[in-house]
Amino acid sequence: MKLSELKKEKYSYILKFCSEVSCPDRKVIGREEDVKEILISLEKDIKPNVLITADPGSGKTTLVKEVRRVDVKRYYLEVNLSRIKNESSDAFKILIDEMIELAKETGKDIVLFMDEFHQLMNLNSSDASTSNDSVDPIKTILETSGKYNIKFLAATTEDEFLRFIESQGALNERFARYRLETLSESGTIATIRDFFQNTAKVQFSPDLPKKIFEFTKRYMPNRQQPRVSLDTSDEMQAQAKYEKAPVKYEHLVKAIKKSEGIDIDFHFDITKIKAYLNQRVLSQSYAINKIENILYLISVGLNPPGKPLGSIILTGPSGVGKTELAKALACVLFNGEKQLNRIDMAEFSDEKDVGNFRDSVIKIAKKKSSGIILFDEMEKASKKVNQTLLNVLDDAIITDEYHKKLNLDTFLMIGTSNVGHEVYAEITKYLSEERSKSDFDEEEYIDEKVTMIKRVLENHPNFSPELIARFDEVVPLLGLTNNVLFDIVENKMDEYKEKIESIFQIPVIYDKKVSDFVVYEKNFTGDKTAGNARTPLQYVKNIVMGEIAKQIAFRGDNDLTPIVVKQIGKAQYEDKMSKKTRAKIKAFNRISYTDILQKGKEKYSGQGIRFGVATDRRSVDSELTLRQIIEEIDGRLNQGQKSFSFSFVNDEENGTGIVKID
Repeated sequence: MKLSELKKEKYSYILKFCSEVSCPDRKVIGREEDVKEILISLEKDIKPNVLITADPGSGKTTLVKEVRRVDVKRYYLEVNLSRIKNESSDAFKILIDEMIELAKETGKDIVLFMDEFHQLMNLNSSDASTSNDSVDPIKTILETSGKYNIKFLAATTEDEFLRFIESQGALNERFARYRLETLSESGTIATIRDFFQNTAKVQFSPDLPKKIFEFTKRYMPNRQQPRVSLDTSDEMQAQAKYEKAPVKYEHLVKAIKKSEGIDIDFHFDITKIKAYLNQRVLSQSYAINKIENILYLISVGLNPPGKPLGSIILTGPSGVGKTELAKALACVLFNGEKQLNRIDMAEFSDEKDVGNFRDSVIKIAKKKSSGIILFDEMEKASKKVNQTLLNVLDDAIITDEYHKKLNLDTFLMIGTSNVGHEVYAEITKYLSEERSKSDFDEEEYIDEKVTMIKRVLENHPNFSPELIARFDEVVPLLGLTNNVLFDIVENKMDEYKEKIESIFQIPVIYDKKVSDFVVYEKNFTGDKTAGNARTPLQYVKNIVMGEIAKQIAFRGDNDLTPIVVKQIGKAQYEDKMSKKTRAKIKAFNRISYTDILQKGKEKYSGQGIRFGVATDRRSVDSELTLRQIIEEIDGRLNQGQKSFSFSFVNDEENGTGIVKID
């Protein structure tokens, strides 16, 4: 019997809201035992109703279709719950009545399949937690469904079951719950092979299905088999058909890169990576050398299975490059800083924050398939929060509120800590005295101090020995010398200079004293022996760049005169007897007679205006902009002045000047 044969006036709700469950084209592989169990449940007299629960992508609907293919003695219909929920509250009751009548008329058992069964909990209700009339008819019929030759086959995810159905005691008790397990490795591989052979009809190498299973399991761990393997296989066969070629390993590489942004066939050039890290994070060669072995393990796939790609705790004084090193690793390992997922551990200082912290990690695990998780300033989190990391570092797994396990084995875990300030002060001081000696082995000395640093970490009230031991490496970053700070400051200023010249086409010139002032005068930390790049870099951003921005804002259109940044006045580092600095950083406009003459010709051409210069000096670094000088000329023109003489007067002591107009 087909739906099209039913009388509309008698079975209008069935015709409107139901469809026949279709059969798969071929036998579904690997689900023979599941089909058997479902069919046995449908034979029961007391509770012949089955609720299938499984994670998305496990094959719930496919299983029902296979049951339909095998079971020829029953009539299978599927109700569209999302459609019926827009009808009146008694729509489901009417539908059930028509089902009972149809079973009587045909003398055949009817199996009503309800996919996304949790939708039934909030039919005609915006609040899923409230009871409604839609559930009542099914509760009644479920109690005696066998008597009416009606069987119910429902499906939903584990999450939705726990959220919406488990609490519905009376409803839940009327179903035999069947937990559908993820398809086995052999079943999934056979399914992939069947897809290529019989659905896509493409050629493929015999070992490819196994690789697809293994790689999707590894790089898409939070998606379920067999769907994730079949989706990947479908993408691969589409690529192959477009190229008019057999399906190959290269198509698998492309499919995973397209889906997840992960290059599974990448090979590290450790030499180049180290060069990049050393260029970006200055004077931390010891730390980068320590990370090198972890990079080699990742590159050849020998990092331990069932654990994160690696786990590192970066320690050292504030501002020495811990976060910058994590960013640099994200760039070289995962193609960009967007793959760095920072968790500010200071937000979890209370023991009650464990749940919020877990939610932060879970959010990353659900949103990203790989990358770096940075647990920044771990010592600021409560001990209970930090202890949560034990399982994450051990098993690379975290469980969400619906008891679903989320894999983290495609992530590199990095913690940072500023604990041990006194130890680092001692190291920095000792190194400054011993580095110049020819027989001094710096790496051996720091290796010895790492033991002391680990002990300090283990004894911190918010850490524990077992937590520190879970990290593959404790990597110290040392305080920075003034020479390194000069390089860092000048690199940052050059970076800003390039950005300004690219956006505004305005040249930027730094006087040499600017970097001296930033490093010597403005790098004041609590401990002078522990070099800190954060303070001078903040000064560069807020003051040096602020001065430049101010001059750009005051300018008129098409004013491309250079901006010169200088130290004005004598700094305290230059005058040891001074108790207070008299210096500051200022930005000026380098105004030349040529600039004034060119602007004058553009604006006053044909008006009989004469310009001249009264001094040998023909340019100065002035607080005035070219626009302000032209506005002064405009004012004098309005008063009848036609001839202008410019004097460029320089203040040798401060290096500034003025433009006099006569």
